[in-house]
Amino acid sequence: MKKQRSLTPFALLLLALTLALGPAGRAQETTPAPTPPAEKTPEAAAPTPALSPEQKPAEAVPVPPPAPVVATPPPAPVEQPATEAAIAEKVDEAVGKIAQKAEEQADRTIEKTGEKISQAQEKAAQAQEKITRAEEKIRAKRDRMRPGGAAGGDRVRIMDDVTVPADMTVKGDAVAVMGDMRVDGEVQRDAVAVMGDNVINGHVHRNAVAVMGDLTLGPTARVDGDIVSIGGEIHRDPGAVVGGEVHVQGLEGLEGKFTGLNTWWGKTLRLGRPLAIGAHLGWLWILTGFSVAFYALLALLFPQSVRRCGDKLVQEPGLSVLAAVLSLLAFPVLFILLCITIIGIPIALFLLPIGGLLMVLFGKAAIYALVGRKITGDRLHLALATILGALVFIVLYLFPVLGLLLSLLVSFVGFGAVMLTMFSSKPKPAASAAVIAPVPTTPMPAASAGFVGAPAEVATPVVTEPPGMPPVEPAVPPVIPIVSVAPAAPTISAVTLPRAGFWIRVGAAFLDFMIIVVPLGIMGLMDFGPGILFLGVAAYHATMWKHKGTTIGGVICGLKVVRLDDRPIDWGVAMVRALTAFLSFIMAGLGFIWVAFDNEKQSWHDKVAGTTIVRVPKGASLL
Repeated sequence: MKKQRSLTPFALLLLALTLALGPAGRAQETTPAPTPPAEKTPEAAAPTPALSPEQKPAEAVPVPPPAPVVATPPPAPVEQPATEAAIAEKVDEAVGKIAQKAEEQADRTIEKTGEKISQAQEKAAQAQEKITRAEEKIRAKRDRMRPGGAAGGDRVRIMDDVTVPADMTVKGDAVAVMGDMRVDGEVQRDAVAVMGDNVINGHVHRNAVAVMGDLTLGPTARVDGDIVSIGGEIHRDPGAVVGGEVHVQGLEGLEGKFTGLNTWWGKTLRLGRPLAIGAHLGWLWILTGFSVAFYALLALLFPQSVRRCGDKLVQEPGLSVLAAVLSLLAFPVLFILLCITIIGIPIALFLLPIGGLLMVLFGKAAIYALVGRKITGDRLHLALATILGALVFIVLYLFPVLGLLLSLLVSFVGFGAVMLTMFSSKPKPAASAAVIAPVPTTPMPAASAGFVGAPAEVATPVVTEPPGMPPVEPAVPPVIPIVSVAPAAPTISAVTLPRAGFWIRVGAAFLDFMIIVVPLGIMGLMDFGPGILFLGVAAYHATMWKHKGTTIGGVICGLKVVRLDDRPIDWGVAMVRALTAFLSFIMAGLGFIWVAFDNEKQSWHDKVAGTTIVRVPKGASLL
């Protein structure tokens, strides 16, 4: 019995170990790396001694394994080592894949970024190249705007000055024709002035030349080549450095004679005017005085022809311009035809140019005489009127640009008036109607056929007076003194007078424009912009229309502004007409051109203000 009792606790212990190690064994089967049982439970590995049926306890056989122990999940400490290893391995694998993908993505991103950076660098280089070219163009334009032109190559100016500043280098030649040269910087080749002075205060790598002008070398001048003066003088400062030779070439005793010509180019034509006041221009005014005397001589020798040319210009200004154009086109053809005939070569070379020049001068004399006649009311001698008109134009010739344009216009229109007068028929004088005063006749008895020649005596009736009455004296008709009645002045009205056309209006407007611009230019008001010019034009015209009904140009051309209802022009009408005239001007001048196509000869501002312009007959006072 004692032996059985000693084995029973051992069996119970073995059963408990079996039940405890059963779930662990099943968990180890599910894992990829099971743990050997020898290491965990060395007691379970020992062989159990065989028991005889007598020794085996009866109560131990039917005992089933407890249900709660079988249903219990495997304890965490047993399965934790295998699960952490698997998770760690999977995490490492996932981390490796993520790192590999991130690395590949980073490589692709870096590659794309590098490509974009390269493209951006190329675009930046292209943009920088464009900026550089633009800067070069801007620099070139800036250099061209500076006196003398661009610094990249040759600098050549005709009828203009050339100046090389101290901070500029001309890589080529610097040439001024009919202008002055001034070098304060550097010229890598020649510096030449033709018909102008050459002043050097900088560095000229080659020669410095002045033709028909003076050459001046300042204290800082340096010329590596020769200095040459033809028809002028050389003024050299002691500090100037010349690497070559000095050449002074005269024009057979004409040294210094071109100073006046150079001054004329610089102060007149280059500024757009035929006349100027200044030193070395005395010869020009002497020539102008002889010209005025020649015009007066033409008016003195050919008064009727001068009057006809002026009147033809006033009557048919459009045809005069057309005749000038056609004549200029015909002159070259005539010259060629005369040269083809061989015999006509002297005419083509001498008579044709001289004849054209004389016609131009005769036309200018006619225009000067016309202006003088209009100013004086044709009360002066024609020669004096010509001189007066010439003096007016000489004053206008002194203004830049306008003076040259006016001179060319006078020559052109005068030439056309002469040509039109030459090829138009001479107007026949109108036959004056003879006024026969009625002669009182006394009835005479009829004479017989045989008595012709002796007047018959008229029988005087004998009146018998009644007695006692005083004798009646024959009635003597009263003597009525004859009084010469001056013709009434013509009424200035839009109904009775002819209306002015387009061209005569243009002529009057041009004269008014010159009259306004000249004082504004003298006073320096033109520098304030076109606004002062528009204000002056409006004020001038409105004032003249209100007080005189015309302007100075209208007085010269015989024009007057009248209202359609023949009432006097007041300030309201004058201001409306002056302001709406700008509307006619702004629309490309269409409001003024409208006169040429309108049956009523009204411009746009005439229609707005209810006015028109009429031509006043000669003798009517406009002032």
